[in-house]
Amino acid sequence: MHINKIKHTYNKTENAEIKNSDSVTIVKKVVKELIRSMSLVSKNLDNKNHEIRSKHFRKSLMLIYTLQTSLDFEKAEKFCAEIFQVYEMCRKNLINGYTKRVKKVIDNAVYWLEELFFSVNNNVDQQNG
Repeated sequence: MHINKIKHTYNKTENAEIKNSDSVTIVKKVVKELIRSMSLVSKNLDNKNHEIRSKHFRKSLMLIYTLQTSLDFEKAEKFCAEIFQVYEMCRKNLINGYTKRVKKVIDNAVYWLEELFFSVNNNVDQQNG
């Protein structure tokens, strides 16, 4: 019972944090979680723990779908199209790497996602600082 109360409190805190965040902050959190989940899929490809691998495979696909559907093509069509292609590459590499058990394919997608995420972060930081 005590653990359930802790989980509930944690989830309320996370949800409150998201409600008070702007859309860029939310996307950053989702991207970070996608990187984490895809890395766990890659890490567990050779592992006998099918449950962890499957859970994070499904979670990664759901996060990619969330990111793709959150793009606002009406406001920035070209930018959104390019970001969509990155998310789509991640989705294809994740599926390909998972089904063929090839870590390098998934790791490549994670690398490019990190490059995009951190280069955007760096550009924003440089403009603001």
